[in-house]
Amino acid sequence: MALHRLSDLDDYIRLLRSDGSEIRDLYQDLLIHVTRFFREPDSFEALAEHVFPTLFEKQTDLEAIHPQARELSIEAALKGSTIPFHPGAIRYYQERGVWKP
Repeated sequence: MALHRLSDLDDYIRLLRSDGSEIRDLYQDLLIHVTRFFREPDSFEALAEHVFPTLFEKQTDLEAIHPQARELSIEAALKGSTIPFHPGAIRYYQERGVWKP
């Protein structure tokens, strides 16, 4: 969003719908190596607090952009993880009543 000087998520969703290369770029940006998460805790905190919740809250919009977004769910995110959850993610799941330690 910042590269396109957009501050509104709805504007970015419109860009994603109109520019297929932006979807590929976003996908690549989200593929962050696990060790990098832990070396940059502030970045991961921002993801946990802002990006991931927005993905779940705007799922209908994402499904309109790409059908595979239907597979995105809080429940799916909780299953099968082999790494510890970030405290921000745990708070998010607890607030929605789905966290089961």
